[in-house]
Amino acid sequence: MNKSITEKIAGTPIEIEEAFGLDAGTLANLRSDCKGPKYRKVGRKIIYMFKDIQEWLDQYTVQTRDTITIEK
Repeated sequence: MNKSITEKIAGTPIEIEEAFGLDAGTLANLRSDCKGPKYRKVGRKIIYMFKDIQEWLDQYTVQTRDTITIEK
């Protein structure tokens, strides 16, 4: 059975590109610079956990005036 990308918990750089819009080449550059999201290497295959990608992306959230909650 072939699961859709959104049902998987991990993916290859190409699947991450499709799911999150992060270019697979950019991910390769980040890996070579020891930067970017956590990944697993099984033999020569690179695997990213979707939760690790989401956590990494969450670090770059930019607050705008409309998203800041003001307590009264």
